[in-house]
Amino acid sequence: MKKIFFLITTSFFFIKINAQTMDLSLHPNVIPVTFIFVVDFLQLDSAKYNAIQLTEKDIKKYKFYENEHKFLINTKLLVILDKKELLDTEDKKENLSIVNKDSVKSIERLSKDEAIESYGKKGKHGALIIETKY
Repeated sequence: MKKIFFLITTSFFFIKINAQTMDLSLHPNVIPVTFIFVVDFLQLDSAKYNAIQLTEKDIKKYKFYENEHKFLINTKLLVILDKKELLDTEDKKENLSIVNKDSVKSIERLSKDEAIESYGKKGKHGALIIETKY
């Protein structure tokens, strides 16, 4: 797990450095890599994924598909989508898999203490609050 996050962090670091020091469009053999993050069936771009700051304790299981540059991450967090609580994996899959990543207006990560205060025992691991544009 730590190796994967280290790989992502170093990859972003090198891509950022390279983008600042040379024009990638001048090199036809260089193809920029974009990672796809799927958190509890919700596809996120790297900026929104980095904003939620998941820790090892938040993650139930994960898988990386190297050919697709895709991370699938299942969390222990309570997910709130447009003020509706998604309590189990099936509920998350049914509701989040149909949300287009471009329709996500905001995503906020609540700590364990904040989630317990707002949602009681259901928030014992923390929460993700997702608001869509529609």
